[in-house]
Amino acid sequence: VRWAILALLCLSIGLDEFCIEGPASLMTHFQNWMPADDGNYTNTFESKFNMLYVAYYAPNVVLTLFGGALVSRFGDWQMLIVFSICMVIGEFIFAIGVHARIWSISILGRFIYGFGGENVFTGKSVLLARWFPDNQLALAYGLCTAFCHIGTVIGVSISPIIANATDLPTAISAGNVAATAVFFASLCIGWIEVCIERQARHNGTSEATLTESISALEKALLSDQISTERDPNKNNMIMSHGRHNDSLSQVTTSARRGESTNFSLSFWLLTGTAFFVLGCIYSYNFAASAILLERNYFMDPPTDCQLTFPNQCTSGLLAPMAGNPSFTHDTSEHCPGEYFADVLPSSLNMTRDNTQWDDEWDKDEYVFEEPLTDKDVNCVDKFWAESCTKNYCDGQDDASEKAGVMMGIPFFLCMICCPIFGAISDKYGINRQMIICPCAALIVAHLIVIFDHGPPTVPLVIVGLAYSMYDSVLWPTIALMMEDKYLGIANGIILASANASCVIFPLIAPMLYNIENSYLPNVELLFVAGGSILLVFCFF
Repeated sequence: VRWAILALLCLSIGLDEFCIEGPASLMTHFQNWMPADDGNYTNTFESKFNMLYVAYYAPNVVLTLFGGALVSRFGDWQMLIVFSICMVIGEFIFAIGVHARIWSISILGRFIYGFGGENVFTGKSVLLARWFPDNQLALAYGLCTAFCHIGTVIGVSISPIIANATDLPTAISAGNVAATAVFFASLCIGWIEVCIERQARHNGTSEATLTESISALEKALLSDQISTERDPNKNNMIMSHGRHNDSLSQVTTSARRGESTNFSLSFWLLTGTAFFVLGCIYSYNFAASAILLERNYFMDPPTDCQLTFPNQCTSGLLAPMAGNPSFTHDTSEHCPGEYFADVLPSSLNMTRDNTQWDDEWDKDEYVFEEPLTDKDVNCVDKFWAESCTKNYCDGQDDASEKAGVMMGIPFFLCMICCPIFGAISDKYGINRQMIICPCAALIVAHLIVIFDHGPPTVPLVIVGLAYSMYDSVLWPTIALMMEDKYLGIANGIILASANASCVIFPLIAPMLYNIENSYLPNVELLFVAGGSILLVFCFF
């Protein structure tokens, strides 16, 4: 029974992450699809897009505290169903807002989705702690986290593919299906719990006794685990690594010995690490698509790369019959090369009077006296996508798909490595070391992004391994160090800290971007600074 509940929780968490992280890889599609509210398109779009995530995480700085209290008060599976209903409603409103091209409705949908999407993690944590014994808890958390990252990998990878094949609203609507599936999975968990309770009442036994005696094998396993945990001679069940006067060592040592530390200094230190780790990983993921495009897959062409006919379209129905290739000014070699954006015209003068007009084009004229930038080219408009800059728009679509695949690397590694690191934590109890190592690794990864201009694989692999190691030990450590009656609130506090980081970092990032209209190096330095503070917390 517990493995069935674990499977349903894994499905729910994976689909939840699909809905949360999917839009992150659709940044260029949002830029082309959604309107600007004022004349400064860059500033408006950067702030509006980040508001999709601020709206999701900001209320959860407080709501996860109430969510944890609600789980403790009304029950884990009961609130899981309530949270999933909020997810369905929020995702539906978000899809309507995108389809109507209205930022305010889209942001409102993400806000409502946040009521349930983040609190699902609290319900999941309490359910796992109740159903699994201590020496299987990290493995259960690791498996659930692995499926969480499967959802992220699928979301960031296939969302650009769906959007390129159809349009942005269709890609967003896939989240409606995912949120509905979470609701039905929550109902299944509730049905299992109700059946267990009814059977317990019928037999006159407690639910805990019934769940331990579902099968003879499970009963034997649980009995063996309980006796092992209570035997003081079983040294492998007690943390004996490192200095026992260290705060983080005391967390895991006390937890293994069955002593509740509750809301001690150690707990608040872990809360601080959650703020900076998730800020350096999840907040980075919100901007990763744009960073990868700028750094690797859709770089600005060299300034000496010029079109043969600078004042005419580059590709498509309106391009010169002989083509309009670009060459370097000095060497006359073809440019700009692979992974660069195609050169845009220096000016355009397309009106109904001088051009065979297509009524499917969005505007009545396309007149630009200054050199065009990426903010001028809207690849949703068929004028740009099919008639004037087809090569540029096709390259942008291909680059967004490549960036989406690369964005999935850290979470793909988490999918594989979290259960492994969780099992290592269960066996050897090296939780403190497995919290410190990721802190240093995150700083290294972000420094590589700034100073090395090679493929992004290496820093993304480092981020993935660091997050896998950290996430596999954080939640089990909290579950082991807290009494059951405080567990829901404790998980709510950790999530509140994580959500605070996912509000503060995305609010600061657009400000740094607007300094030079570039993500590098200013935005990356933000994550380096966060990682440096994180390292201080880890060694405290």
